[in-house]
Amino acid sequence: MPGLNELLKARERLQEKIDSVRKKEKGAAISKIKDLMATFGITVDDLKSPLARGKGAKGTVKPKYYNPGDKSQTWSGRGIAPAWAAPLKKRGELERYRIKE
Repeated sequence: MPGLNELLKARERLQEKIDSVRKKEKGAAISKIKDLMATFGITVDDLKSPLARGKGAKGTVKPKYYNPGDKSQTWSGRGIAPAWAAPLKKRGELERYRIKE
């Protein structure tokens, strides 16, 4: 079994090879990206948008319902209903507490 020094030297040589191949292949990758951008009309600004980062056009959702026991508590109607809204929803009474726009 090789000693620590030999393994460290082997790792260094391997890392040099990896860096060399990465440098050679980087140009081809950039060229492919440029071609795809041209094909789809994508700009650098498009890449910076929330949609490009996989976050979609998300924003704050306005609340739709309020808690009749504490009007400071609200719910958008999305996701799991809070403890105060679940029973109202189950009884079909939630719409009575819809926030008027």
